Amino acid sequence: MYKKNSLNSWVMLTIMFLSCCIGAFVQFQATAYADDLMTMMNINAQQYATIALMPMMGGLLISFLSGVWADRFGVHKTMTILYFLGSFAALSRCWAKGFFVLAVASCAMGFAGASANAINSKVMSSWFDGRNLGLAIGIMVSSGNFGTIAAMSLGRGLSSDANTAFFYGGLLSCVIALLWLFLGKDNNSAVVENSNEKPDLKGILTNKTIWLAALGAALFMGCNMAMSTLISPGLLARGFSEGVANLTVICVAGGNIFSQIFLPNIISSAKNKKVLSCSLAIAAAVFVNVGWLVNSNILRFIFIFLTALCFGGLLSVFMGTPATCEGLKENQIGAASGLIATIMMGGSFIIPTYIITPIAGGINNMTFILAGVCALAVALICYILNN
Repeated sequence: MYKKNSLNSWVMLTIMFLSCCIGAFVQFQATAYADDLMTMMNINAQQYATIALMPMMGGLLISFLSGVWADRFGVHKTMTILYFLGSFAALSRCWAKGFFVLAVASCAMGFAGASANAINSKVMSSWFDGRNLGLAIGIMVSSGNFGTIAAMSLGRGLSSDANTAFFYGGLLSCVIALLWLFLGKDNNSAVVENSNEKPDLKGILTNKTIWLAALGAALFMGCNMAMSTLISPGLLARGFSEGVANLTVICVAGGNIFSQIFLPNIISSAKNKKVLSCSLAIAAAVFVNVGWLVNSNILRFIFIFLTALCFGGLLSVFMGTPATCEGLKENQIGAASGLIATIMMGGSFIIPTYIITPIAGGINNMTFILAGVCALAVALICYILNN
């Protein structure tokens, strides 16, 4: 056992941070090369949206399992294996010649970043305590936004060719896998020493608070993915430049970073946490639609940033729930985190792709009305949760 809040703790936070950051970076490379992919692969907007969101499907498939495996076999073994698998998938995108192969590779690529996100609460609670725990969880939840900003800021900076850029992204993933192999550590008593002992899942699956947090995280992602993934092709269709579209996505990520790091502590110190959380989610529902409808780029950047600033920190609250939830044992935190991440990933993939996009029917205004509905649903979840 290592001391909490020690140098080793911050090393592990750095590795976890980079895991999610690079995972998001390789995912959002597809957004930066949206036009090239649709032309090169001869795919339509619906197929592009599917490819862009397939890493979420990978996360949906692996998140709960990665949490259970982390409880049973340890974080180090689990993350090393899954990150190497995800890295190979990220590299294989370079040689994809059609929609199906690229979609499958993008799905498997999601194993890397999603598994780190799924066990965030478990890892942070084993290495940090006190106020540092909340800060560490907030930093981890925000980490993917740094990868998003890097991908959108670079745009075609890595290469004018999408396949070459995918190759560089795959190499970055391999570096993180090697960091897990050589520097990753376990620091908790929740690793089941008897490998034949089955994880105790009953207490998790019957815990109302965990399910509410999972539903809140899924609805959050429905709104957030509409902003970060669907807004770019929507703005291009309205005649705005690629630079404006990319800057808008950066505003989403930037607002999320500030909110996810600092908002949870603000909420926790509030006298009435429900009123504050609900008000922020309702404000986000309004701001996302104003940000979409205005013609001024400056106003769009401001309102989209405000949307993420009001909304982003609520995900940190949902994802950090297993670390503080009453009734959970230490060797259940990984599986509980994995369950929340699984439902969250399901929402991030299913809500934008199979609910918002089909219902909107190509009408972009309707897309963001539905994103606002997701934010209002998050407000309801915040009201139902205990203060």
